Formats: sequence, structure tokens, C-alpha cells
Amino acid sequence: MSEKVRTAILGLRHNHVSDLMKYMNASELFQFVAVAEDVPELLEKRSPHIVKELTHYTDYRELLEKEDIEAVVISTENKKKGSVVIDCLKRNIHALVDKPLLILKEGFDAVEAIISNGKTKSVLRLGFTFRMRPQYRKLKSMIQEGLFGEVAFVYSGAPHKLKAATRAPWELDEELNGGLILDLGVHAIDLFRWLTGKEVVQVTAAEKQVRECDFTISDIATIFCQMEDGATCLAEMDWLTPDKAAWHGDYRLRVIGSEGEAWFTVGANEFLFTTNTSESQQIEYENVAINMGQDFYNAIQGKESATTCEDALRATKVVLAAKESARIGKSVDVK
Repeated sequence: MSEKVRTAILGLRHNHVSDLMKYMNASELFQFVAVAEDVPELLEKRSPHIVKELTHYTDYRELLEKEDIEAVVISTENKKKGSVVIDCLKRNIHALVDKPLLILKEGFDAVEAIISNGKTKSVLRLGFTFRMRPQYRKLKSMIQEGLFGEVAFVYSGAPHKLKAATRAPWELDEELNGGLILDLGVHAIDLFRWLTGKEVVQVTAAEKQVRECDFTISDIATIFCQMEDGATCLAEMDWLTPDKAAWHGDYRLRVIGSEGEAWFTVGANEFLFTTNTSESQQIEYENVAINMGQDFYNAIQGKESATTCEDALRATKVVLAAKESARIGKSVDVK
């Protein structure tokens, strides 16, 4: 492998790809060489200082055929991600994917089979940005120190503004996007697994479109999870934050244990912790995040990284089960 990892960008459909490129560029460990995108205006919209200097393709398959690349960043329409991921795994190309990993079960089954059968040498990672953030890492360390006792419940809230006028049509189309459970719920499921250290064994989910508008996607959803040790977790996600709110997406988290509990909101920078023997206090932490680009490089090098391929697969399996639960109106076991 060359000193810098030769990297291509497959799709510029979501603005998260700009963040992923920023992290990788800041790490100085990746050399961007090509981009595949068939919507020309996105080349001007997503990190143009990086993208405009690259060899441009309209079809990612042509890029994979012609370019000598070692890694990719994937940010296509959600429905297309499964096929793109599979093509990269078959070519042993490392992939960092903007969430969700994919939205169709048949695509998931194919990806899982390639990896479990040892048919790829690729490193596959999902953009689990919350694990990189300092307040979440501080919370994890407090749990590991035993300050909460036995964790019994975790709540994750993900309110967002819809800003429909700023979104591409595919983002508001259930078939192309997959919906809130898959798109935002995967973050919550990853946090539940990471914070508790336990697997989700059953999910019960519901989703609904509340606002009257011409798009076809739900704007609020909940996922109730039973963990393998009997603990429970609840995720709520929505696109109902009022337009006049001071924040776009104000993530909230609550952890309840036998000895203490914590509550924090990202927008208000509030991180409160209370125990059976101490009053509520604001928790201080070093405001230094893990660089996702550096972390992805570590994984490529076979070094320890903040997330694993198993994390990406397991969280995706759970949200696919949650999506099925919402469809059939019953709980679904996760094996």
C-alpha cells in the first residue's frame, strides 16, 4: 500500500460526505483521486475545493474499472448503496459508508455472506460519528468505571428540522431513502450496543407521517429494544423540530443505572450526572474528538479502531428488523 491511501468518492448525494472528506483530508493519510457522481451541481456543492480537482466519472462502475484505488467513501442514494458496497467488497476495496449502510434486506444478506465467508479483504466501516465525539466517549468511560452500576435503560432522542425545500427528492421518497428507522435509527442502535456492551435481541417499532405534505416518507418513528441481559432501550427520531427552533438536530441521551443516571443534550451542551450519594452535577470532559479519517486508516492498517465491521453489520441488521416490525405491527426477534 502506498504512503497515502488512494481513495475515490462514490456519490455526493448527502452532505455528510463533505464531513467524511474533511476528516480524511485532515488526517493527511488519504489521496483523493477520483469521484463518481451523475448530478453535476453536486460537484460544486460538496467540498468543491477537494472534488473539483479529481477525475470525474458519472458511473461508479467505470471508475472502479479504470482507477487504481485502495479505498472509497460511499454516499449514493440509500437504495443504491447495497450494490455499490458489494461491488467494492468483491474488488477488495476498503469502504467507509455514510449511514445507512443499505436499506434492503437482500443487499444485507449478500454483504453479510461475502464477509462471513471470507470472500473479501476489504475493511468495511459505517460513519458512526457519535462514537467519535468527546461527550459520548466520556459517558462510555463512566459506564466502564462502574459509576452507573448496572445499566438498565438507555434513551436516545434525535429531533431534526425537515427543511424539505433543501432536500433532494430522493431524501423524501420512502423507496429511495428507506425512512427514519434506517437512516437515523442506526445511530441509536449503535449507541445502545456500544454503551451497554450487549446485543439487541428483540425490537418493536412504529413510524408515522404527521405533517400533511407531498412527500412519501414518515417524519416520526420510535424503536423499543430488548437487550440480551433484560435491559431496555428506546430510540425516538423525527423531522418535526419547529422551523424557528435554535437548533437543527438536538441529540439527547439518557442512561439509567442501578447507582446513577446521566442526561445530556448536544444543542444545550448539558451533561448532567446524579448518583444515590451525590447531587446532580455538570460533567466536564476534554473536548477532543477522534478523527474518523485516522480511525478508518487505523482499521485499514489492521490496528485498533473505534468501530468494527461487526458493528456496522449488527446495527444494520437491527434497524432492518425494526423496519419490518413497523411494517407488520409486531415485535421482531433479532438473531
